[in-house]
Amino acid sequence: MSTIEYETLLDMIVGEGSDKAINHLIIKNACQMLMTLRINLRPVYENGFEKPFLAQSAAFYEFESQIFLAENNASVYLKNLHVQLFT
Repeated sequence: MSTIEYETLLDMIVGEGSDKAINHLIIKNACQMLMTLRINLRPVYENGFEKPFLAQSAAFYEFESQIFLAENNASVYLKNLHVQLFT
């Protein structure tokens, strides 16, 4: 896959976090395809997609938490975090 295709897939996933309508089946199928592909015995998913995905996800959630904390106190933040993690 090219860099553009990886970026498009990442953008679709980030769109979900931003409440944009996305096609979950396309994302699921693309990720399954990446997990089965191997180039020179190296997994394509892990090397080409997983690391950028995790980095982008961490940046997204850090940004979202900073906005939430700026607008709410720590108690409300912790309650929201609990709901997100355990429901």
